[in-house]
Amino acid sequence: MWQKADPARPVPREDFALSVFYAITVSPRVVDDEEKASMHTVQAIPSPKAPQRVAAVLALFRGTPVSQLTAQFGMCRSDLYKCRLRALTALHQALADQPRGLKRPHNRLDAHTEQQIASLCQRHPTWSTAQVQQRCGPEAPCPRTLQRVRQPLPLPRMPKRAAPCRQAKRFAAETKQVIRHAIETKPYLGPERLAWDLQNQHHLQVSPSTVKRLKRALQQVMSPPTAPAVWRFYERHHPHSLWHGDFLEKVTSTDLDRTAYHFALLDDYSRGYVFCDLFLAPDQRTTITALITAMRQWQV
Repeated sequence: MWQKADPARPVPREDFALSVFYAITVSPRVVDDEEKASMHTVQAIPSPKAPQRVAAVLALFRGTPVSQLTAQFGMCRSDLYKCRLRALTALHQALADQPRGLKRPHNRLDAHTEQQIASLCQRHPTWSTAQVQQRCGPEAPCPRTLQRVRQPLPLPRMPKRAAPCRQAKRFAAETKQVIRHAIETKPYLGPERLAWDLQNQHHLQVSPSTVKRLKRALQQVMSPPTAPAVWRFYERHHPHSLWHGDFLEKVTSTDLDRTAYHFALLDDYSRGYVFCDLFLAPDQRTTITALITAMRQWQV
Protein backbone atom coordinates (compact mmCIF):
# COMPACT_ATOMS: atom_id res chain seq x y z
CA MET A 1 0.00 0.00 0.00
CA TRP A 2 1.03 3.55 -0.67
CA GLN A 3 1.81 5.54 2.45
CA LYS A 4 1.47 9.26 2.81
CA ALA A 5 4.81 11.01 2.97
CA ASP A 6 5.61 12.65 6.29
CA PRO A 7 6.79 16.28 5.78
CA ALA A 8 8.95 16.11 8.90
CA ARG A 9 10.66 12.93 7.72
CA PRO A 10 13.85 13.58 5.70
CA VAL A 11 13.82 12.43 2.08
CA PRO A 12 16.23 9.54 1.42
CA ARG A 13 19.15 10.20 -0.87
CA GLU A 14 18.03 7.55 -3.36
CA ASP A 15 14.53 9.09 -3.69
CA PHE A 16 16.02 12.54 -4.20
CA ALA A 17 18.37 11.25 -6.94
CA LEU A 18 15.44 9.43 -8.55
CA SER A 19 13.36 12.65 -8.70
CA VAL A 20 16.29 14.61 -10.13
CA PHE A 21 16.86 11.94 -12.81
CA TYR A 22 13.15 12.07 -13.78
CA ALA A 23 13.25 15.88 -13.97
CA ILE A 24 16.28 15.78 -16.31
CA THR A 25 15.26 12.95 -18.63
CA VAL A 26 11.54 13.76 -19.07
CA SER A 27 11.14 16.77 -21.39
CA PRO A 28 8.43 19.29 -20.34
CA ARG A 29 5.46 19.80 -22.64
CA VAL A 30 2.10 21.56 -22.65
CA VAL A 31 -0.81 19.29 -21.71
CA ASP A 32 -4.12 19.90 -23.50
CA ASP A 33 -7.50 19.96 -21.79
CA GLU A 34 -8.47 16.59 -23.28
CA GLU A 35 -5.34 14.95 -21.89
CA LYS A 36 -6.02 16.50 -18.48
CA ALA A 37 -9.50 15.00 -18.47
CA SER A 38 -8.17 11.58 -19.41
CA MET A 39 -5.54 11.86 -16.67
CA HIS A 40 -8.24 12.50 -14.07
CA THR A 41 -10.39 9.60 -15.23
CA VAL A 42 -7.74 6.96 -15.92
CA GLN A 43 -5.03 6.43 -13.33
CA ALA A 44 -1.66 5.38 -14.68
CA ILE A 45 -0.20 2.28 -13.05
CA PRO A 46 3.54 2.85 -12.52
CA SER A 47 5.89 -0.02 -13.34
CA PRO A 48 7.51 -1.46 -10.18
CA LYS A 49 10.79 -2.10 -12.04
CA ALA A 50 11.29 1.46 -13.29
CA PRO A 51 12.35 3.00 -9.91
CA GLN A 52 14.63 0.03 -9.29
CA ARG A 53 16.34 0.50 -12.66
CA VAL A 54 16.75 4.24 -12.08
CA ALA A 55 18.29 3.66 -8.66
CA ALA A 56 20.66 1.05 -10.10
CA VAL A 57 21.77 3.36 -12.93
CA LEU A 58 22.30 6.30 -10.54
CA ALA A 59 24.35 4.07 -8.26
CA LEU A 60 26.39 2.94 -11.25
CA PHE A 61 27.02 6.60 -12.16
CA ARG A 62 28.22 7.24 -8.61
CA GLY A 63 30.87 4.54 -9.00
CA THR A 64 29.35 1.61 -7.15
CA PRO A 65 30.87 -1.73 -8.26
CA VAL A 66 28.81 -3.72 -10.73
CA SER A 67 29.00 -6.92 -8.68
CA GLN A 68 27.47 -5.15 -5.69
CA LEU A 69 24.65 -3.67 -7.81
CA THR A 70 23.79 -7.00 -9.39
CA ALA A 71 23.50 -8.60 -5.97
CA GLN A 72 21.53 -5.66 -4.52
CA PHE A 73 18.97 -5.13 -7.29
CA GLY A 74 18.85 -8.63 -8.74
CA MET A 75 19.92 -7.56 -12.23
CA CYS A 76 22.43 -9.15 -14.55
CA ARG A 77 25.36 -7.20 -15.94
CA SER A 78 23.95 -6.99 -19.48
CA ASP A 79 20.61 -5.55 -18.28
CA LEU A 80 22.45 -3.05 -16.07
CA TYR A 81 24.61 -1.79 -18.94
CA LYS A 82 21.60 -1.66 -21.26
CA CYS A 83 19.77 0.55 -18.77
CA ARG A 84 22.88 2.72 -18.44
CA LEU A 85 23.00 3.19 -22.23
CA ARG A 86 19.31 4.03 -22.39
CA ALA A 87 19.74 6.56 -19.56
CA LEU A 88 22.65 8.27 -21.33
CA THR A 89 20.64 8.44 -24.57
CA ALA A 90 17.69 9.96 -22.71
CA LEU A 91 19.99 12.52 -21.04
CA HIS A 92 21.42 13.60 -24.39
CA GLN A 93 17.96 13.97 -25.90
CA ALA A 94 16.64 15.89 -22.89
CA LEU A 95 19.57 18.34 -22.82
CA ALA A 96 19.57 19.01 -26.58
CA ASP A 97 18.76 22.50 -27.88
CA GLN A 98 15.05 23.16 -28.25
CA PRO A 99 13.38 26.09 -30.07
CA ARG A 100 12.15 28.81 -27.77
CA GLY A 101 8.87 30.64 -27.90
CA LEU A 102 5.39 29.44 -28.61
CA LYS A 103 4.97 26.14 -30.42
CA ARG A 104 1.92 27.49 -32.29
CA PRO A 105 0.94 31.10 -33.15
CA HIS A 106 -1.46 32.89 -30.86
CA ASN A 107 -3.65 34.00 -33.76
CA ARG A 108 -4.13 30.54 -35.25
CA LEU A 109 -7.48 30.09 -36.91
CA ASP A 110 -9.83 27.26 -36.21
CA ALA A 111 -10.31 24.55 -38.81
CA HIS A 112 -13.77 25.77 -39.92
CA THR A 113 -12.67 29.36 -40.60
CA GLU A 114 -9.51 28.24 -42.33
CA GLN A 115 -11.52 25.88 -44.56
CA GLN A 116 -13.90 28.72 -45.53
CA ILE A 117 -11.00 30.99 -46.49
CA ALA A 118 -9.33 28.19 -48.48
CA SER A 119 -12.55 27.42 -50.39
CA LEU A 120 -13.03 31.13 -51.17
CA CYS A 121 -9.47 31.42 -52.50
CA GLN A 122 -9.92 28.31 -54.62
CA ARG A 123 -13.16 29.63 -56.14
CA HIS A 124 -11.54 32.99 -56.98
CA PRO A 125 -7.82 32.38 -57.58
CA THR A 126 -7.32 35.80 -59.19
CA TRP A 127 -8.49 37.76 -56.15
CA SER A 128 -5.92 39.61 -54.10
CA THR A 129 -5.60 39.36 -50.32
CA ALA A 130 -7.47 42.65 -49.85
CA GLN A 131 -10.38 41.39 -51.96
CA VAL A 132 -10.54 38.15 -49.99
CA GLN A 133 -10.54 40.08 -46.70
CA GLN A 134 -13.30 42.38 -47.96
CA ARG A 135 -15.41 39.40 -49.01
CA CYS A 136 -14.96 37.62 -45.66
CA GLY A 137 -16.59 40.48 -43.78
CA PRO A 138 -15.64 42.67 -40.79
CA GLU A 139 -14.52 39.69 -38.68
CA ALA A 140 -11.96 38.58 -41.26
CA PRO A 141 -8.36 38.06 -40.10
CA CYS A 142 -5.52 40.35 -41.09
CA PRO A 143 -4.03 40.17 -44.62
CA ARG A 144 -0.86 38.49 -43.32
CA THR A 145 -2.90 35.63 -41.84
CA LEU A 146 -4.82 35.29 -45.11
CA GLN A 147 -1.54 35.04 -47.01
CA ARG A 148 -0.35 32.32 -44.62
CA VAL A 149 -3.54 30.33 -45.22
CA ARG A 150 -3.37 30.92 -48.97
CA GLN A 151 0.30 30.05 -49.49
CA PRO A 152 0.14 26.21 -49.17
CA LEU A 153 -2.93 25.95 -51.42
CA PRO A 154 -2.28 24.59 -54.95
CA LEU A 155 -3.77 27.63 -56.69
CA PRO A 156 -3.23 27.97 -60.45
CA ARG A 157 -1.44 31.04 -61.78
CA MET A 158 -4.05 32.83 -63.88
CA PRO A 159 -3.86 36.31 -65.44
CA LYS A 160 -5.97 38.97 -63.77
CA ARG A 161 -6.81 40.61 -67.08
CA ALA A 162 -9.87 39.20 -68.81
CA ALA A 163 -9.41 37.24 -72.01
CA PRO A 164 -9.83 39.31 -75.21
CA CYS A 165 -13.26 39.00 -76.78
CA ARG A 166 -12.22 40.21 -80.23
CA GLN A 167 -9.14 40.17 -82.38
CA ALA A 168 -6.73 43.09 -82.19
CA LYS A 169 -6.76 45.56 -85.07
CA ARG A 170 -4.01 45.06 -87.62
CA PHE A 171 -3.27 47.13 -90.71
CA ALA A 172 -3.47 45.47 -94.09
CA ALA A 173 -0.41 45.23 -96.31
CA GLU A 174 -1.70 48.01 -98.64
CA THR A 175 -2.31 50.36 -95.69
CA LYS A 176 1.18 49.71 -94.31
CA GLN A 177 2.63 50.45 -97.74
CA VAL A 178 0.82 53.83 -97.85
CA ILE A 179 2.10 54.75 -94.36
CA ARG A 180 5.65 53.65 -95.25
CA HIS A 181 5.56 55.70 -98.46
CA ALA A 182 4.46 58.80 -96.52
CA ILE A 183 7.26 58.35 -94.01
CA GLU A 184 9.89 57.85 -96.75
CA THR A 185 8.63 60.88 -98.70
CA LYS A 186 8.62 63.27 -95.73
CA PRO A 187 11.05 61.89 -93.13
CA TYR A 188 11.49 65.35 -91.59
CA LEU A 189 7.89 65.47 -90.33
CA GLY A 190 6.95 64.33 -86.86
CA PRO A 191 4.44 61.58 -85.95
CA GLU A 192 1.58 64.05 -85.27
CA ARG A 193 1.91 65.80 -88.62
CA LEU A 194 2.27 62.50 -90.53
CA ALA A 195 -0.85 61.10 -88.85
CA TRP A 196 -2.72 64.30 -89.68
CA ASP A 197 -1.70 64.09 -93.37
CA LEU A 198 -2.70 60.41 -93.56
CA GLN A 199 -6.11 61.14 -92.08
CA ASN A 200 -6.79 64.07 -94.45
CA GLN A 201 -5.30 62.72 -97.69
CA HIS A 202 -5.87 58.96 -97.47
CA HIS A 203 -8.66 58.89 -94.83
CA LEU A 204 -6.72 56.46 -92.60
CA GLN A 205 -7.54 56.30 -88.90
CA VAL A 206 -4.02 55.97 -87.52
CA SER A 207 -2.65 57.31 -84.25
CA PRO A 208 0.61 59.29 -83.88
CA SER A 209 2.05 56.54 -81.65
CA THR A 210 1.56 53.98 -84.42
CA VAL A 211 3.22 56.28 -86.93
CA LYS A 212 6.11 56.82 -84.51
CA ARG A 213 6.56 53.07 -84.07
CA LEU A 214 6.53 52.42 -87.82
CA LYS A 215 8.90 55.33 -88.46
CA ARG A 216 11.40 54.03 -85.91
CA ALA A 217 11.28 50.52 -87.40
CA LEU A 218 11.81 51.92 -90.91
CA GLN A 219 14.76 54.04 -89.77
CA GLN A 220 16.41 50.99 -88.20
CA VAL A 221 16.04 49.09 -91.48
CA MET A 222 17.35 51.97 -93.63
CA SER A 223 20.24 52.89 -91.35
CA PRO A 224 21.10 49.99 -89.05
CA PRO A 225 23.10 50.82 -85.93
CA THR A 226 26.84 50.47 -86.14
CA ALA A 227 28.48 47.50 -84.55
CA PRO A 228 29.99 48.13 -81.14
CA ALA A 229 33.69 48.78 -81.07
CA VAL A 230 35.84 45.82 -80.14
CA TRP A 231 38.45 47.04 -77.73
CA ARG A 232 41.74 45.20 -77.53
CA PHE A 233 43.44 44.98 -74.16
CA TYR A 234 47.01 46.17 -74.64
CA GLU A 235 49.35 44.71 -72.06
CA ARG A 236 53.01 45.54 -71.55
CA HIS A 237 55.21 42.47 -71.74
CA HIS A 238 58.50 43.97 -70.53
CA PRO A 239 59.57 46.93 -68.36
CA HIS A 240 60.53 50.39 -69.65
CA SER A 241 58.15 50.12 -72.60
CA LEU A 242 55.93 52.97 -71.34
CA TRP A 243 56.48 55.68 -68.72
CA HIS A 244 53.95 57.95 -67.07
CA GLY A 245 54.89 61.31 -65.55
CA ASP A 246 53.13 64.09 -63.68
CA PHE A 247 53.75 67.13 -61.45
CA LEU A 248 52.35 67.54 -57.94
CA GLU A 249 51.93 71.04 -56.41
CA LYS A 250 51.39 70.14 -52.74
CA VAL A 251 54.97 70.40 -51.56
CA THR A 252 56.14 73.59 -49.78
CA SER A 253 59.85 74.28 -49.22
CA THR A 254 60.18 75.76 -45.73
CA ASP A 255 63.74 77.02 -46.13
CA LEU A 256 62.99 78.96 -49.33
CA ASP A 257 59.32 79.67 -48.49
CA ARG A 258 58.31 78.65 -52.00
CA THR A 259 56.13 76.00 -53.54
CA ALA A 260 58.11 73.07 -54.89
CA TYR A 261 56.80 70.74 -57.57
CA HIS A 262 57.14 67.01 -57.17
CA PHE A 263 57.87 65.36 -60.52
CA ALA A 264 57.82 61.55 -60.88
CA LEU A 265 58.10 59.08 -63.74
CA LEU A 266 56.30 55.74 -63.29
CA ASP A 267 56.92 52.55 -65.26
CA ASP A 268 53.69 51.05 -66.62
CA TYR A 269 54.82 47.40 -66.44
CA SER A 270 56.45 47.23 -63.01
CA ARG A 271 54.49 50.15 -61.47
CA GLY A 272 57.73 51.42 -59.97
CA TYR A 273 59.34 54.88 -59.92
CA VAL A 274 62.10 55.44 -62.50
CA PHE A 275 62.59 59.09 -61.53
CA CYS A 276 61.51 61.23 -58.58
CA ASP A 277 62.69 64.75 -57.62
CA LEU A 278 61.60 68.26 -56.55
CA PHE A 279 61.74 71.31 -58.87
CA LEU A 280 60.99 74.97 -58.38
CA ALA A 281 59.95 75.63 -61.98
CA PRO A 282 57.73 73.09 -63.81
CA ASP A 283 58.70 73.92 -67.38
CA GLN A 284 59.76 72.03 -70.53
CA ARG A 285 63.45 72.25 -69.69
CA THR A 286 62.87 70.57 -66.32
CA THR A 287 60.82 67.77 -67.91
CA ILE A 288 63.42 67.08 -70.61
CA THR A 289 66.22 67.07 -68.03
CA ALA A 290 64.32 64.54 -65.90
CA LEU A 291 63.72 62.29 -68.91
CA ILE A 292 67.38 62.39 -69.96
CA THR A 293 68.47 61.57 -66.40
CA ALA A 294 66.12 58.58 -66.19
CA MET A 295 67.13 57.26 -69.62
CA ARG A 296 70.83 57.46 -68.74
CA GLN A 297 70.25 55.75 -65.39
CA TRP A 298 68.19 52.85 -66.81
CA GLN A 299 70.07 52.76 -70.13
CA VAL A 300 67.03 52.86 -72.36
